[in-house]
Amino acid sequence: MIIPLLDSGNYVLTIHAASSMLVGAAIAVLGVYVLIRERGSHIGVVFLAFSASICTWLVAIGAAYASLHEPQAMIWTKFSIIGAIFIPATILALALTVVQRADEFRRIIWASVAVSILFCLGAAFTGLFVRRVYHYFWGYFPQYGPLGAVFILYFFVIMASALRLYWVAYQGSTNSRHKKRFKGLLFAFCIGYLASVDFLVAFGVPLYPFGFIPMVPFLFITAYVIRRYRLVDITPELAAGLILETMQGAVIVADLEGKIRVINRAAQALLGHQSKNFRGRDLSTIIELPPELKDHRRLCEGNILDHEMTWNDQDGRRVDVSVSVSPMTERDGSPVGIVYVALDITRRKKAEQRLEQLALYDALTGLPNRTLFFDRMSLLLALAKRNRFVLALLYMDLDHFKTINDTLGHEVGDLLLQEAAKRMTSCTRKSDTVARMGGDEFISICARIAVAEDAGVVARKIIAALAAPFTIKGNECTIGVSIGISLYPLDGDDLEMLMHKADTAMYRVKESGAGGYTYFSEPPAQ
Repeated sequence: MIIPLLDSGNYVLTIHAASSMLVGAAIAVLGVYVLIRERGSHIGVVFLAFSASICTWLVAIGAAYASLHEPQAMIWTKFSIIGAIFIPATILALALTVVQRADEFRRIIWASVAVSILFCLGAAFTGLFVRRVYHYFWGYFPQYGPLGAVFILYFFVIMASALRLYWVAYQGSTNSRHKKRFKGLLFAFCIGYLASVDFLVAFGVPLYPFGFIPMVPFLFITAYVIRRYRLVDITPELAAGLILETMQGAVIVADLEGKIRVINRAAQALLGHQSKNFRGRDLSTIIELPPELKDHRRLCEGNILDHEMTWNDQDGRRVDVSVSVSPMTERDGSPVGIVYVALDITRRKKAEQRLEQLALYDALTGLPNRTLFFDRMSLLLALAKRNRFVLALLYMDLDHFKTINDTLGHEVGDLLLQEAAKRMTSCTRKSDTVARMGGDEFISICARIAVAEDAGVVARKIIAALAAPFTIKGNECTIGVSIGISLYPLDGDDLEMLMHKADTAMYRVKESGAGGYTYFSEPPAQ
């Protein structure tokens, strides 16, 4: 008689069953967390498969403990064995992926999967793996046959191999972050392997199957290691491989030991090799790095560096490139690698020529920007000192602009700034300069004024011009302006001092809330 597996009346949830199921569910949650943490990368998928195997083993054996009838207990036991059978293969795949040797031993990984499938077929359709189930005080538990004994031997060989991989990687790593990762995983898996004591019960040894208990510290230690150190530092998924492949610039990402982990198509084309010939190789064996770029640890402590280098292209010709070198860090600021972004120097020079044409003017308003303003101001200040004429600096900040920009949107705000710039320019002489300093702040230079009051005349013109309403995309906008005026030589004879005093005077007007203008120092009566 076949007992329906989903009939709750055929189960009694004991503390033994609940404990095993709870730990299995927690392992499954850990697997999902790692998949998300590793951004769906290959290592995340492998760990998910590993956690799914353990979850299947623990949850199914818990269901067998809770079963009231032997037939249904046998079914759940076979489910648990299928989960246990895939644990060695997934552990081996995980270990090889973590130590970054999965490509080297890909055939062995697939061979272990094939062996696991054969064991599953034997467990599901023959009595060679599980002879029968016995009822103990904690519930039903299987008794293994000859195929089960072969599996135990296979299990321990794979377990020992995985531990050796972590140990060799730990011993051979010179990076402290890597050593801590390997040490943590080695410790976690050593504890987790204590769960294999359950196999003794399967061969008649009268022990309580406490295999789920070592899984608890394994769970916490593994979660900590993954959260603190990740399973691997860099993967193509982490480096947003799809975006990298669309970039025209050559991009290479190396780990802290100088090993290439990510390389995009542009870099492959420039160097003339396929990506499989690069990944895992030392960067210095492919590119002749200058001394200042060979110390990866020091590079991680600094900021972005720009450097000109010479690479060999795919035809063996030497190509001059401009390389930007920057550290790659975790969210907590800990370094994980170095990013090299290279552009052909001819392309960079053309870009520089275009930038030079645009570097002196504000892109939005067309007014001189800060750079051109400082150049002109320095020149005019030198002329004023030589020829002894008065020079005025008007620092202007638009009133109520932020409200309009926030309520009507940035598009309206940008158009308003453009129109305001035109009105301010119309109030000054052609020989004067109106520049945009940023945001809604502008500055004007009034050179060779006859008397200090001439600056006030210009200020009043600007105030009147900006007071008239603006019609922007069907919206009537009203703004004002607060203007602070500093004078040479009354308020100082250097650019920084005049800028500071004009800015201070402007904020005095701003604080009054009424708009208008004021001098930093009231000019003497004429």
